[in-house]
Amino acid sequence: MNERGCGTRKPGGLYLCCGMGPDGQPVEHFLIDPAIPIDMEPFRTPQLFEKNGVNHALVYIGEEFYPYVPKFVDEARMMGISRRIPANFPIDRLQEGSTMMMVHRKALVRDVATYLEVVGVCKSRVVDWWCPKGRAEHRNPPEPPATVEQCLGILWPLANELHDISVPYNYSTGVFAGFPITHIDYVKVPGQDGVPRDIADRARATNLQLNAVEE
Repeated sequence: MNERGCGTRKPGGLYLCCGMGPDGQPVEHFLIDPAIPIDMEPFRTPQLFEKNGVNHALVYIGEEFYPYVPKFVDEARMMGISRRIPANFPIDRLQEGSTMMMVHRKALVRDVATYLEVVGVCKSRVVDWWCPKGRAEHRNPPEPPATVEQCLGILWPLANELHDISVPYNYSTGVFAGFPITHIDYVKVPGQDGVPRDIADRARATNLQLNAVEE
């Protein structure tokens, strides 16, 4: 079984999930381009917030497991989304339409023009990127680059290049994706029949499916 960047799921763990299926949307459908700037410190426990009468979970993606946004996105494309929450998380406040809004410290780059110039000079080639949302103004930016600085697609070549070239750069925190919460998984403890009663009771208050799984 493939292992996620943040490791394997733990017995007794409760997880917000976005599943995969043949009739589902590609991961790019859920990316936010440009990312939404947000001024906040890293946090471990997802934070609920309400918008238009629906509660959503703000989820911070840590650099220790996912140094760059592309690593998380590429994993999500292959494995779907599974984010652990505390056992006492208010899942009863979630509902159909609730999403996981993903936050990363390196979701935005403020000096892409400098990066493109330095890489072009040092490597004598044009730096190519793809816009995950297919926006024409991102695929063919004007000169000097104006809109590309906010295109999420630039994060892929940037992540690949920084290991072998010294380029000044300045990241900032942003919300880069919003994935629907399709279900909630509880990883059973060995010898346990199902979901603990307190979790099951809270789950009954929501219309999201709660699964008892082995892993």
